[in-house]
Amino acid sequence: MNDIFVGLILLFVNFNINLGELTVGLLPSFVGAYLIWKGARELSAESETMRELDMVLKVAIGVHAVIWVCNFFGAVYAWGLLFWLLNVASQLMNFYILHQLTGGVEELEKIRCVDMRVEMLKRWWIAIFAFSVLNVFLGRSFWSVLCTIGWFVVLLGYLLCFRDGGRAYMTAVNDPAVFVG
Repeated sequence: MNDIFVGLILLFVNFNINLGELTVGLLPSFVGAYLIWKGARELSAESETMRELDMVLKVAIGVHAVIWVCNFFGAVYAWGLLFWLLNVASQLMNFYILHQLTGGVEELEKIRCVDMRVEMLKRWWIAIFAFSVLNVFLGRSFWSVLCTIGWFVVLLGYLLCFRDGGRAYMTAVNDPAVFVG
């Protein structure tokens, strides 16, 4: 669960340094996708949804790596529309991964009979999706800035909720007698 948590941070939080036309991502998102893949593999014995994420996460690692390399070498402008489509595909994959992770946590919650805050995770996911869609339609405006801030706050809520659920899961795994009931 810790790998998935750190991976989500790396996948969704970006810090970049701009050097002329080069953009260097300090927290590479492909490393985040790899950590999520690694964590999902560890949980795949208990969750069918985590098992199903395997191929999507492998593709996400590749797509995010290509985007990072293109940014690093300044190939963004040379690729134009293709690079834009690659970014859109990566964002759609990110939403799908987040949705499936939430479903996987729901399966683990049922199997382990422990409250992993799934209902709250679902609400946070819907809010993340809604803010992202709104941001697309608002373009570059003052409302878009507010929407981005809202998205970030909601993402933090999701991450904190996921962390709490992960702690409950780890407690259930390490001391099953606590949750017998």
